[in-house]
Amino acid sequence: MKILLLYLGRRGGGAVDVFELSEGFAHNKISHDVLLSNENYLKSEWQNHVYRKVYFIDTYRKSFKNFLLKTFLSIRPILLIRKILLIKPDIIHLTTIHPWFVFVVLYCKFIDKNIKLVFNCHDEKPHLGNDIHFLELVNKFVYRNVNGVFTLSNFVKKTLIDKFNIHEEKIFSFRLGEHYHLSRTINKDSGFMKDTILHMVFFGRIQEYKGVDILVNAFENLCKEKDSTKYQLTIAGEGTVNQDLINKIDQLDVIFINYWISDNQLIDLLKDTDVIIIPYKEGTQSGPASIAISAGIPVIATNVGGIPEQVLDGVNGILIPPNDDVALKNAMTRFSDRKLLEKMSYACKDLAKSTFSWDIIANQMYDIYKIL
Repeated sequence: MKILLLYLGRRGGGAVDVFELSEGFAHNKISHDVLLSNENYLKSEWQNHVYRKVYFIDTYRKSFKNFLLKTFLSIRPILLIRKILLIKPDIIHLTTIHPWFVFVVLYCKFIDKNIKLVFNCHDEKPHLGNDIHFLELVNKFVYRNVNGVFTLSNFVKKTLIDKFNIHEEKIFSFRLGEHYHLSRTINKDSGFMKDTILHMVFFGRIQEYKGVDILVNAFENLCKEKDSTKYQLTIAGEGTVNQDLINKIDQLDVIFINYWISDNQLIDLLKDTDVIIIPYKEGTQSGPASIAISAGIPVIATNVGGIPEQVLDGVNGILIPPNDDVALKNAMTRFSDRKLLEKMSYACKDLAKSTFSWDIIANQMYDIYKIL
């Protein structure tokens, strides 16, 4: 059985996930091919070896204008199909949604019907504040026309069954694995709360559903009630923030890094992090939670979507209700307990080696390939 992992995105969690999955296949001695965009920010790290062959194709850059040009006024989607013809896979695993997957699905549906298609459904619909209805249509078209849909939480699986009428026998639920690629140089064994300050971090793209406004309100209340010199909050990520919230962030001396941070910058940030905060108003699963598990950093997260499947309350983090700045403030104060931090850090590392190990997840996915 010849497996092709197809990922055409440029950066972010999807790029890391497909790299980790491929590494899991390789560790299990499962031969596979990988087809990636030349724009992939991890391109230099992808190497051919005995269990993996890597291919690259030209896609398009970030702008919508460039997307239209390269999709409809060039032959690049045709070259994508041509590359698939040359690889001759039995299974194509579409690892994260991309508009060009429509061409792949149509090719397999009407021309080469022997190829089995698997699709990773990360989000069943756009998040709050994301009005990308075109991608929502692509999502629906793809998961209705593939042989198997892989979800990364039971929450998304249930949603696809209940709200989108996808047959249950077609959907297979896994976990979003730990991000060893990003956390391998972070060693939390050296201790928490250096210089007695609790370092708390939110990172990732700043969007309406991420709850950054709730986080800032909670930190404001914390600083009013406690000694503010014992707590430090960092918010890092690109995205639009309204001026009133920016003013409040400045007044509270929050470290605000309002641009896309590189992997190296993120690693440096997490080396001094005691707690990662995920205050989402809604969610399916969380890349920062996976990174936290791998790095051994406890989490405060909201009890929404599939996040409770990653953040186990009282084990590797604390779960709170969404949109509740008081509950978030109280969870922050609990982590002033150094022993609690260390206990949950060890739990993170245990989970990284078991439930969230990509070696285990890769084997589970391979078993599903064989029965499609």
